[in-house]
Amino acid sequence: MPKIPFAYNLKNSQDMSVEDIQEFALVNGNMPGLACADENCRAEHPETRLTCACCDPEKPCSVQLPHLRTYPNHEHSEECRFGRLAEAYEYVMRHKDEFINHGPDRNIFKRLKRIDDASALPDEYVNEFCPRENVALIDREIDNLMQRGASRVQAERIAVCRVPEKTSRLSLIISAAEKLYEPLPGQDEKNRLDEAKSVRLALPGRSNSNYFSAFHKIYTLKESYNIPYILHDYATVHRKNDGFLIRYSYPLNDYREGMKGLTAVSFISDEELRGKGGATLRSSLEHYANSGKTCCVYSFSRHFLNENNCPDVAHNACVVIEFNTLGGIVIRPRCVNRSEKRKS
Repeated sequence: MPKIPFAYNLKNSQDMSVEDIQEFALVNGNMPGLACADENCRAEHPETRLTCACCDPEKPCSVQLPHLRTYPNHEHSEECRFGRLAEAYEYVMRHKDEFINHGPDRNIFKRLKRIDDASALPDEYVNEFCPRENVALIDREIDNLMQRGASRVQAERIAVCRVPEKTSRLSLIISAAEKLYEPLPGQDEKNRLDEAKSVRLALPGRSNSNYFSAFHKIYTLKESYNIPYILHDYATVHRKNDGFLIRYSYPLNDYREGMKGLTAVSFISDEELRGKGGATLRSSLEHYANSGKTCCVYSFSRHFLNENNCPDVAHNACVVIEFNTLGGIVIRPRCVNRSEKRKS
């Protein structure tokens, strides 16, 4: 997980997640000044600053995932819960063999060749995530361990091993998947896929999935499929008067019996894009609409057949991919583990 779950924006006096900071940078053209989200810690160490590593949308990292960390030689107060948790994670990551029995299924204990900091890998995706609630779960586990005789430091270290790290940032999931699927020199296909299968990713209503099984291609959908997946496929983006139309590249031949060659589409209105997370998504949509380039669209969404009123006026009937939330949409240049040309 990120070393610290959220930070305090000195400009607008608000707590900000990594996703919030990325959008702030996109809208304002610069990164905000960040301090510790613990009010008492800020009062005791007003000089302490945090940085959002790998969060600049213009300078993405090739290895690490976006995360918050404290500047070197900047201190937190002794009782700062965020500083203490960061120290606990740092210690656990340096002594994995000592703590693996406390959380054998946690991604933080995975030894991966493509991701140098496995603590940035979430174990679960949830539709809505509150970092403070996650910290509260860790606090309760710390209290339970201390009541059973553990020292405070040891309880903190064990607790961060036991509480799964959750995220509602699909972009974080996709960034991790892209790195997991990136081939290494001399590594064969089987070893590459086995590593993706080893990393846990629980989805809402589907606790036993992983970074390999979580994804499903849109062109292979059937109407009866209702298992939670990260739906994805290549697509083109088209600007309309009141929003953006996403037209997926490949026809659905098996969605409903007797109906071949169905087109799949999504539509995002300008009104929706005014909400939280809309600025980042709008930037991506405008880029691909203006360039005409093909992109890969990932989403948590539902799908249904619209037989008479397709959002794409070029078709009477189409399969509509309807997004759950703006935060559940990510656009990338290419799809993980797939070339742009579909295999027949």
